[in-house]
Amino acid sequence: MAGGLLAANREYFFEIGGYDEEMDIWGGENLEISFRAWMCGGSIEFIPCSHVGHIFRAGHPYNMTGRNNNKDVHGTNSKRLAEVWMDDYKRLYYMHREDLKTKDVGDLSSRKQLREKLQCKSFKWFLDNVAKGKFVMDEDVIAYGA
Repeated sequence: MAGGLLAANREYFFEIGGYDEEMDIWGGENLEISFRAWMCGGSIEFIPCSHVGHIFRAGHPYNMTGRNNNKDVHGTNSKRLAEVWMDDYKRLYYMHREDLKTKDVGDLSSRKQLREKLQCKSFKWFLDNVAKGKFVMDEDVIAYGA
């Protein structure tokens, strides 16, 4: 689900850190806040009769290449979430985005401190308890490849 198409308790949203202020424009924020909600004791609920509207504009009122004209805002945003929330499983992210392994995506210390402060569980816990049965391509397999 897109990161801007949700309803949240305002108090709780800011209590668990709101949006990562170092993420740029769009991309990755939906997964980042989802992992954070689940791993830090919250939940995400789908309410069948709810409605959320999204209005698409004819053009963008801001620069879509992000700060410093970085043309891959989705890549840098998603690297931020992988580095903070995915623990050892970030290896799977880098299998698909090897080009970002050495890319500087800004200071991650405040988001890592937030994770510690909230006493969030591990990404392994997330896989075992939230995304149960999720296939992990390099665990319990004989081989894997592209």
